[in-house]
Amino acid sequence: TRTIGTLNNMASTLCFGIDFGTTYSGVAWAWSGQPQDINIVTSWPSKLIGNSDREKTPTEIQFETTTRTGSKRITWGYDVPSDSDPFRWFKLLLVNEDQLQPHLVNSKQLKEARQRLQNEGLQPVQAVAIYLREIWNHTLEHVRRMLQDAVDECRFHIVLTVPAIWKDGARKKMQEAARQAGLLDSRACGKTTMQLLSEPEAGAISTFATMEGRPDIHEGDAMVVVDAGGGIVDLISYKVDSLSPFVLSECAEGTGGLCGAVFLDQGFMSWLEQFSPLAPVWSKTPVKDLKLMIRDSWEHGIKQEFNGQDKEFTIPLPYSCALQLNESDLTLKSEQLTDILDHVICEIEALVGKQVKAVKKRLGKPPKYIILVGGFGRCTGPTPWTAVCRGAVIHALITTGGFSTSPPVQVSTRISRANYGIAQDLPFRLGKHPEADRYTCPYEGTEKARNQMKWYMLRGDETSKMSPKAFMFCRYYEIAIPPPLFPTLDIDLFTCTDMSAPSRLQGSKSIKRLDSIKFTCPVSFWELPIETSNSGNRYRCLTFRLEMTTDGSSATFQVFPADELVTGLSRLLPRLSIGQKTIDVECDKLSVQELVIPKPEASRNSGPRLRRSKLNLAVSPDRQYSPQPHSPFDSPVHPQILGEDGERRLPSSPRSQRRGILYQMPSSLGANLLWRDGL
Repeated sequence: TRTIGTLNNMASTLCFGIDFGTTYSGVAWAWSGQPQDINIVTSWPSKLIGNSDREKTPTEIQFETTTRTGSKRITWGYDVPSDSDPFRWFKLLLVNEDQLQPHLVNSKQLKEARQRLQNEGLQPVQAVAIYLREIWNHTLEHVRRMLQDAVDECRFHIVLTVPAIWKDGARKKMQEAARQAGLLDSRACGKTTMQLLSEPEAGAISTFATMEGRPDIHEGDAMVVVDAGGGIVDLISYKVDSLSPFVLSECAEGTGGLCGAVFLDQGFMSWLEQFSPLAPVWSKTPVKDLKLMIRDSWEHGIKQEFNGQDKEFTIPLPYSCALQLNESDLTLKSEQLTDILDHVICEIEALVGKQVKAVKKRLGKPPKYIILVGGFGRCTGPTPWTAVCRGAVIHALITTGGFSTSPPVQVSTRISRANYGIAQDLPFRLGKHPEADRYTCPYEGTEKARNQMKWYMLRGDETSKMSPKAFMFCRYYEIAIPPPLFPTLDIDLFTCTDMSAPSRLQGSKSIKRLDSIKFTCPVSFWELPIETSNSGNRYRCLTFRLEMTTDGSSATFQVFPADELVTGLSRLLPRLSIGQKTIDVECDKLSVQELVIPKPEASRNSGPRLRRSKLNLAVSPDRQYSPQPHSPFDSPVHPQILGEDGERRLPSSPRSQRRGILYQMPSSLGANLLWRDGL
């Protein structure tokens, strides 16, 4: 236990990194004032000896109905009885089925998870929230045992990792599950904040944090990080932009797939049940005995030990099986084990090969290293298994300013995974715009094309290299039917993941509403300029500028009033944002902030307060805005991330060779691939 004197010198923020995995989950934490001291949560509740102090706990929950009250008691992780059939793989249910390949939708794991969900009367978000609540409460108890009452004096900042391949819908479900689990509950010492971070980036951060100063790392080197977990394999690639400080940039859009270790488990189970000498007595063997055998011999044994060597593995049989078979053990040959691994390994190799080609296409050269993290990707030791939660804590420390000097690694540039923009009305052009979008503007008297897309950021854009983008827009109001005294507007932000962004909102199923920016006009309706159309219609016009800036990890949309609106106010007002929304370029929005400039006091005879006008947002194409060189919103261009400790070695042959539960990439992929032991 730490002394109170030590605690008093610490910063007042506790940073948490939660790696919610398909099969195992882990948590790490650190004080923002002591970033070098990252703690891994252990002491898990356990019914079995030897599991309590492991770095992760199973992502499993079991509902037990009590006999007296009929209520359901929840056990989770290692505390689930070995002879029970717990609820597993519920993380995968956050992904919509239409985003999964057919063979995955019909996989045994997802079928079982969906059936259990239905039996318990739960939604996917509720199941995830139940587990997150248990692991979060245990984490707080663990930290409180170490820090005692000092915990109550600290604000919390949480980084929750998610697969990089998840779309907006799954990310939003994860955020909602975190809220339902109580992660964001109010605390007396201050608001708890939370971020989402992709799992491969978290793994990369923890790996690269130890690589600064290595003689074999040079500026311009590229690396592919493979986060191979229990259910999902995610890949992400970085290029070294600077060695001191150690800065990296994402150099190819990440990919991934559902081909994690759980599918190896399925293959091993199928072999036992259908092809092994155990098959005839499989259904007659107690479930508890089978679970213990699989855990001890496969999960903690063969799966971690096999490295491609030609040898036989002995599996001790449960006593109940030995009696029926007159055999005390079972033999698994290396060629049988290779058959079990091949299907999953080939899928991973295909993903890595695709990522290597993407890096080579973008940089003109293959990556220098391929780094393995995650439980499925680890070679030896606990470090790679906890890479994701440790990296999440480092990211939280960077976000909260926990490093007194330069952080050990910085990711400055990311590749946008989606298109981001707004819908607007444009002057109609025959042959360019469809007739279905054509209408006559009642104010200008001209023909317009309704709801055409203006994309501020496209999929594949390098965020930190983007200059600020801004366009002028106007909102029209009838003079005879004014809105509230100070008009309030909402601008919808849209996103889609199409490689070629659609040009119009209607007719596109891929475009989704992401969020909206709400802002209030800084001048009253009666001060808005009056304009007259060619047909003689008179109307008031609210003109504003919508600008997007990026800092490498997020995009900020800001609303600024047009210069002609603020002649009676301070000249500084055009440079002040009257509305703002920040979104992460990879995940869902991480922070939302509405800024409203104080309005001048209105006299009682300023005009009537009538209903708000509901008109389409229209753009004035002749009012394009270009930020000046001295604009305070210009974003500096920075770089991105890299690796971890361990010796490297070359593949001994161009064939794919397994190491541990993994493999070495074939040199036929075109990269001079080096393996890093211990990663």
